[in-house]
Amino acid sequence: MGIFRFVSLTVPGLLVVVLCLHYLIFQPRRAKPAAGAPTIRRLSRLDVLVHVVTILSLLVLAGTGLPGPMGLGKVMHGWLLIVHCTAGSLFALCLLYSALRWAEACCFEDHDCKWARGLGGYLLGKESLPAGRFDCGQKVLFWVTTALGLAVLVTAALPFLKWFSTDTMSLFLRLHRYSGLLLVLAALVHVYLAAVAKPGGWRLLCVGTVSEEWAKCYHSLWRQETNNGETKQ
Repeated sequence: MGIFRFVSLTVPGLLVVVLCLHYLIFQPRRAKPAAGAPTIRRLSRLDVLVHVVTILSLLVLAGTGLPGPMGLGKVMHGWLLIVHCTAGSLFALCLLYSALRWAEACCFEDHDCKWARGLGGYLLGKESLPAGRFDCGQKVLFWVTTALGLAVLVTAALPFLKWFSTDTMSLFLRLHRYSGLLLVLAALVHVYLAAVAKPGGWRLLCVGTVSEEWAKCYHSLWRQETNNGETKQ
């Protein structure tokens, strides 16, 4: 069994187990917002659409690109390759939009240190930690997924230039596979933290609105700024 096949068959399963254990052991300790009507728009409709298309295109990329190297299917060719490349183009456009849209908001600030020291409240209790529009963990995931997304796109595009030797192109292929796998794992963590670990997260991902209580619990500094008129919603 090749190294990539072994890693791709074991690591995702281990990650799911870890996330399930986290939910059962630590999630009850987290601060939870009181129930409230979702009256605050946190993401625009375009943001929600891009987010959904990003997730769907990534699922298509993983479903068409990973089974072959994992030994669960044949190497891509024909219509499967066309579907993979089409999904890759959509993913590239979404990645560009997200990078331009959120790069400034995901710059690290002083209050992120306190959030990081408290491990985001995911392990150390029910204290609500300070967070702006994005908390420190979301910022880390943003930069990690952006870097991995760029790596996936670059390693997929360079071999088409025909400038490189066979060995170099094989290296690009291996990097493409590993960066793609890491991107899928990072996306899985993102979906868990955003939609499962935060009650009300599914509504945010699907509709873009949150309650006043949710905003104050998880992104208190952002809510304070919007109340003061310093930041546009």
